[in-house]
Amino acid sequence: MKKLFFKGVILMSISILLSSCFGRYSIKVVSGKEYLDTCPISAKPGDTVKVTTVYVTDADLYLNGNVEIKKISDAEFEFVMPEYDVELKITVISNGLA
Repeated sequence: MKKLFFKGVILMSISILLSSCFGRYSIKVVSGKEYLDTCPISAKPGDTVKVTTVYVTDADLYLNGNVEIKKISDAEFEFVMPEYDVELKITVISNGLA
């Protein structure tokens, strides 16, 4: 009886862990990772995803991807997670001030 109970608990635990992964899509930074501060690796569709980059003073930093990205400040960006995997690119371009 105890074995059956523990098997049931283990199966329920595994199913709960696996179900939390379903419905999530990956977020991958494909270039410019050295300028990344924080970025989640996945999110559920409809979640607001916040990405933080390093602050660059002598150049312009851009975050681009296969989604519409909103710039909050010089180092903060956000987007709404779609129902597909997202790839982000961080680009730094000299602004001539250095």
